[in-house]
Amino acid sequence: MAQQTAVEKLFEQVCNLDWKNLTGDEKLQLFEQAKQMEEDINRKSFEAGNKRGWSGYPNTDNWTQPTFEQYYNETYGK
Repeated sequence: MAQQTAVEKLFEQVCNLDWKNLTGDEKLQLFEQAKQMEEDINRKSFEAGNKRGWSGYPNTDNWTQPTFEQYYNETYGK
């Protein structure tokens, strides 16, 4: 069975719940869970790329190896 994406998981949760009767905080919590799941999926992909010898990205005059946090914040913001 393939791993669910964050969007698929959020959609499944919305379809299985009475969305109209959820409070704003409950809706926000579902959204935050989906965002965290997406970050976790990206972290796993990033780490897998590093294990396969990804050499980083250009930073001024030399190549540096970014941490996941640097990559994620630069790519998606926080």
